[in-house]
Amino acid sequence: MGYGGGDKMKAYEVIKLACELCEDDFADKLEDIENISFSEDEQKKIKKLLSLLDLVTSEAATERPLTCEETLKSENGKLMLKNLGEKLLSVVSIKNENGRRLNYKIFSSYISVEAESVKIRYTYLPKKATIDSEVETHLPLRILAFALAREICLSEGLNEDADIFEERYKAALSLLPSLKRRASVSGRRWL
Repeated sequence: MGYGGGDKMKAYEVIKLACELCEDDFADKLEDIENISFSEDEQKKIKKLLSLLDLVTSEAATERPLTCEETLKSENGKLMLKNLGEKLLSVVSIKNENGRRLNYKIFSSYISVEAESVKIRYTYLPKKATIDSEVETHLPLRILAFALAREICLSEGLNEDADIFEERYKAALSLLPSLKRRASVSGRRWL
């Protein structure tokens, strides 16, 4: 399976930093997550924050895709989507056992391919977060926290604050190196 590769972080770490950015005292409750119990209202708040975090990580996965590669056997020329380890967003490539790219066609529940054993590389959406799950993303903690802080502010009707976090998020994103390889041609010389 393919973890996205940014900083390894837990959901509560992203939520804690976003709450600190929003000057929300709830961040203090997340200091010692393993040795604390939450009231019913706090559990509702955590559920809301996890939902917003899922929204943010899904958005990040469309901008900076998470990729995975698996080797699968087709069933009568069909790769069943339910057999993939992650939720398919798009196919990057499908190759046979010799490494040759194959043609394929995607249907609602399977991918049609002319080979028995294939290596499929694809992008996927992150799984729903739990308070102590690892967050799947290419983004560093602080950038993800800016995006979550934006969503928290929007959900509370604080549009001006949301705009500030949106600007910080976009500025920080623009500073990240591109995930695509940059093709370059070396300079020519005369011999």
